[in-house]
Amino acid sequence: GFDFRVLPTGDGEVRWLSCCMLVHYNSDGRPDHMTGTAVDATEKKRMQLRGQSKNKEEQVAQWQAESANRAKDEFLTMLSHELRNPLGAISAALEVVNSGAGGSSAAQHALAVITRQTGNLARMVADLMDAGRVVTGKVTLVQAPMDLAQLVQSVRSTLELTGQLDQHAWKFSLEP
Repeated sequence: GFDFRVLPTGDGEVRWLSCCMLVHYNSDGRPDHMTGTAVDATEKKRMQLRGQSKNKEEQVAQWQAESANRAKDEFLTMLSHELRNPLGAISAALEVVNSGAGGSSAAQHALAVITRQTGNLARMVADLMDAGRVVTGKVTLVQAPMDLAQLVQSVRSTLELTGQLDQHAWKFSLEP
């Protein structure tokens, strides 16, 4: 059997025919005559084409879901890295405070780092909660200016406390 398309007739609609043929052979093995049927298969073909379209839609939906899953995984990886930085600074500052090394000025500096990094962690968690609200449509994002000099100073203080700046020559000239 085979299907074929028939060009539009008087009503302008393309039709599909489904045919099944049987060839009858004579005693020499040569075709003698053929019998067959042809039925209008337009609706069947339309349903089949809609199914193919659905499959494409399902493939697009699956690709979008996989992309969203990858984006979520990348976000969680980045978030864990971002959370590790302030936690590392807090841990290092607590070691300074607990050891008593460097006297009260080192302890005061360490407590300042702990305070600042705890604030950073609280902001990150709040941002994470805000991101969840944005995704669920409960809040909209508002852009606001940020003092990059303050941010660099915060990172600098953390790196100084952990000793990571000792191995490098750095010059900071920061303005808001």
